[in-house]
Amino acid sequence: LDELQERYLDFVDRMMPLDSTQLKNLIAALQTSGEIKNQSQDLVSSAMMMLAEKYPQSALSLFTESSNHTEETSVNASMMSSALTKWATDEPLAALKWLREHNDKFSEFFSESAKSGLISGTAIHDPQSAFKLMNDLGFKGSDQVIYKFFHSAQTSEERTETFNALREHLTTIKDETERKKLSNYAINFLANDLARTGFEASSKWINDSNFTPNELERFSESMNYQIKNGEHGQWIQWTSEKLPAEKADQTIKGIVGAWTRKDHQAVGKWLTTAADGPSKNSAIRSYVETITRYEPETAVQWALTLPLGKDRDTTLESIYDHWPGNNLVTKEAFKKKHGIR
Repeated sequence: LDELQERYLDFVDRMMPLDSTQLKNLIAALQTSGEIKNQSQDLVSSAMMMLAEKYPQSALSLFTESSNHTEETSVNASMMSSALTKWATDEPLAALKWLREHNDKFSEFFSESAKSGLISGTAIHDPQSAFKLMNDLGFKGSDQVIYKFFHSAQTSEERTETFNALREHLTTIKDETERKKLSNYAINFLANDLARTGFEASSKWINDSNFTPNELERFSESMNYQIKNGEHGQWIQWTSEKLPAEKADQTIKGIVGAWTRKDHQAVGKWLTTAADGPSKNSAIRSYVETITRYEPETAVQWALTLPLGKDRDTTLESIYDHWPGNNLVTKEAFKKKHGIR
């Protein structure tokens, strides 16, 4: 660290034990200092943000009492957002009351970020009210904060409360495109979160939540890269049971494709023990398409385990189309042997 960085870190450390009055006095002293005008505003910004995090009401009081709101507008907006987030976490109704009382005078500082802070803080204890706030405040960035709603839901019960609140909120959105966009965004985040949680608890929660066909489809499409090691086979089986055959085929191919790129040996090992059937055939086709560029001979072996028919033929054609270019003789021999045109 250079000298300036060390001084800054020392300044932050010395601020940590200060109470709200001391922090406000420090901010006032820094703002009136002759030296500060020739230096970075980082010290003032850091002090204001610490005040917002530790004493949100004092931070907002400091803002309303200030006679100059034209300088460092971005700092004021950030402090307001942070303060409203913290305050709403503990007292959402009080934070909302403050926002409404000061909206006319300071509307230019009530950015979407400030509204986001209030909504996100409220969601920690009352997701239904948080969704209602989106409408009341005319908040336009709902897809940007929805992940915070589910991230703060730490238990199955909290997740259920948040998901039910989301479903209710979606019924208030008249624009079909916007409604679908928000629903998809929420399900995407939820799918990744549940996949990381683990199959047993997550699949039970989904069953208990009575997912609609559209919710199940979107969920299955979104979890590919977050599935825990050792659970891909369970999710593949679950997908084959929950989705219509055509949708299951597409989704399983997505799961296996992502899994193969992560650990192709694990996929090959799983395929040797997986029960025969449509879900295994979908997995084989995805596995073959993914490894052809690197291990074409292995891809051929697996393709030939598929039942005779269109899927097997198109898979063999895919192998030929993506055969590595460093061995054309073998490639053409493969083409001739399997009658590929």
